[in-house]
Amino acid sequence: MAKTLVGLYDTAADAEYVVQALVDNGFSRSDILLTTCEGVRAVKGSSARGRDLIDTLMDLGIPVDEANMFAEGVDRGGALVVVQSSDEWSDRGTDTMNRLHPVDIHARAAQWRGEGWTGFDANATQSTAANVPTEVHQKQRQRNRRVKGKEKVSVDHAQEHAAHTSNKRRRLEGRTASRKTSGSGKTSALLEKNSQHELYSQAKALNIPRRSKMNKGELIKAIHHAQ
Repeated sequence: MAKTLVGLYDTAADAEYVVQALVDNGFSRSDILLTTCEGVRAVKGSSARGRDLIDTLMDLGIPVDEANMFAEGVDRGGALVVVQSSDEWSDRGTDTMNRLHPVDIHARAAQWRGEGWTGFDANATQSTAANVPTEVHQKQRQRNRRVKGKEKVSVDHAQEHAAHTSNKRRRLEGRTASRKTSGSGKTSALLEKNSQHELYSQAKALNIPRRSKMNKGELIKAIHHAQ
């Protein structure tokens, strides 16, 4: 059974050292993906960055919250190494990747949240020609994200309220079944049994936007409305 090994490093040089060490230990370059803030360095032929990187990680079985953290780490100047490994080789790969002390992504994300980070923003601009964000630009991006987050909540709330009002009017006119008669409760109960990754796959098949940022409850709600 294949396993996905992921490590975020503070510099591209550290990540490149890890890639070479993996190759020296018998891993194939075709099973290794190296992504930096400057783009993908050709280890495995892929162009995944930003939102595409999140989708790629989730397709490999990485939980959505961690996928967002890793994408943010790359956006802030880090370098991400992803390895597809067999069960027999996973311990060897993990030991190799740990030699250069990868970032503790959960501790780093907690630090970002303390600075106002609310989630990966694929539209955030970069500050330098090399696309490495400076400290001043990071603070500006954090302020922009807080503003965008407030705007998104207001827009989503307005859209939800409008949809609720429209559905209520249709039910009163006899054009839409009520929740009690439409079977939605049963559908939601079935969806609850699925893992978040399974729900994400369903949302992807239904082409539901912003699925990468949704938690399990939001995915269930979005899938239910899309069906």
